[in-house]
Amino acid sequence: MKHTIKQPVAIILNGPSRTGKSSLAEELQLRLNFPALILSMDAFYCHTMVPALVGIPKSKWPHFNWASALYASSSSLVREGHSIILDTLTVEPLVENNLLKHFENIQTYFIGLKCPLEMMKARIRIEQKDDEGALSNLETQFDTVHKNSGNFYDLELDTSVLSTQECGDKVLEMLDSTSEPVALSQLRQMTKETSNNASKRTANTRSA
Repeated sequence: MKHTIKQPVAIILNGPSRTGKSSLAEELQLRLNFPALILSMDAFYCHTMVPALVGIPKSKWPHFNWASALYASSSSLVREGHSIILDTLTVEPLVENNLLKHFENIQTYFIGLKCPLEMMKARIRIEQKDDEGALSNLETQFDTVHKNSGNFYDLELDTSVLSTQECGDKVLEMLDSTSEPVALSQLRQMTKETSNNASKRTANTRSA
């Protein structure tokens, strides 16, 4: 299959845990007709951040926006000519973690993976046997991940009704279409307008 997109490209898979992001990333890596590196927020945090802080009480951990660091390093790979598939979840608004800034002027497809909460809980119970902490964290993610992205996506996938292969089909169909990715551009524009409106309100309050 020939993909019409220009390379390098960033494909960002965003969604709560247990929505199938990792499986889809592997599916895409196998099926794309160009090489793409898989990068994972979970791997970055668990294998890069946490080991560096072993023995330090969590209350004394230095302030470090590790999500921003992930996006900075990931976008740098694209700027160096490497296509990537990024498995992530927006644990905070995109403006705060600098995803919009780091991926500016990069061809980026922003894809949202969704699934009913009860199905995600069932998946996590199979793996972690009713880990209450994991279930509570999942509920928080369910309420915030897509809200933090503004629900702006180039493509949305419901993994409760689509298999990994079918999700891969949808992504490849999008890549082969003539449409350009617009989600992050729309988010930047919305953020800019919100900031301008806030500035105007502040100025009006001061002059009143």
